[in-house]
Amino acid sequence: SSSGNYCGDGMCTTGEDFLNCGIDCQETPGGPGPDNPTPPSVHHETCDNNACGWPLIVTDADYDGIPDRLEALLAHKFFPNLWMRDDQYNSEVFYGSPQLGPEYTIPYRINFDLISNLFDSEVYETACKYNKGNTCLEYRIGLPFKRHFPKAISASASRVGDSEFIAFVLLTEQPFQTAQHDPDAWTVLMGRYYHGEHHWQSNTDTFADCNSDTGLCSYYYTADKNNVWIANRSHGPYMNFVHCTNYFNGDNCHGTHYNAKNDVHAFSKLQNIGELTHPIDSVILAPNDIRAPYDIRSTTNFGDAYTYYYEFFYDIGW
Repeated sequence: SSSGNYCGDGMCTTGEDFLNCGIDCQETPGGPGPDNPTPPSVHHETCDNNACGWPLIVTDADYDGIPDRLEALLAHKFFPNLWMRDDQYNSEVFYGSPQLGPEYTIPYRINFDLISNLFDSEVYETACKYNKGNTCLEYRIGLPFKRHFPKAISASASRVGDSEFIAFVLLTEQPFQTAQHDPDAWTVLMGRYYHGEHHWQSNTDTFADCNSDTGLCSYYYTADKNNVWIANRSHGPYMNFVHCTNYFNGDNCHGTHYNAKNDVHAFSKLQNIGELTHPIDSVILAPNDIRAPYDIRSTTNFGDAYTYYYEFFYDIGW
């Protein structure tokens, strides 16, 4: 459809009710409750995901040629399931968690993918090349944590801050003039999960690609684009449970049954940082206890963790 509506976007639309999409649709005050499941005749918006405050269609505050409203809709639509353990080592220090309060947010950036050296050149030639009429956007998501815990419980104390990061290529086969108003015109083509300096993977690793200049390691995937597994304590993102468990220096995803995506959506956590020279809202909270501002555009470390500057503005070399 051209509406761009889906369960979880904060808008109660035709076909949704408080039974099949309670996150968007609340029952009318005084209407039926849990003991009387008949859907009420009138719904009201919950404003989840900041749905009652979407950017105007014509707004492009970061001057990147993409309507800010489309960026917001795509960011929520393609934000993946984040599987982690619901304990102090994971969910309670995740910036999307309600335990930290609504002021802790998840930074993201969406921009045109102008990179010609895609990891899989055949994919680029057949899907993203502009003279074929298709358009690709790059969607980068920071996954900040207030603390990074050692993998072994008996190890030394935790560090302040953890700057994890994932990225996706979004594709449309429709003319951009049409697709810029329709989030349903877009699909996820591929993604990469990044590990910072505290998650080094070998350059000889067949799954990983490490950059000696930035200290970032990543791996490419095309299979399951809707799920991310967060390693216990160390928070490294992985593309599946098996890949996470004992893959890198003892990482594991045992007990990862909690989906942090629900909190991110319910608390309107996603924050568009905009572009380097034209930011929209590039400041999040530093991981220290004094809640100092941290500008994504700076090159300073995120607490004791790696800077977010490279992860959002460096050419990651698809």
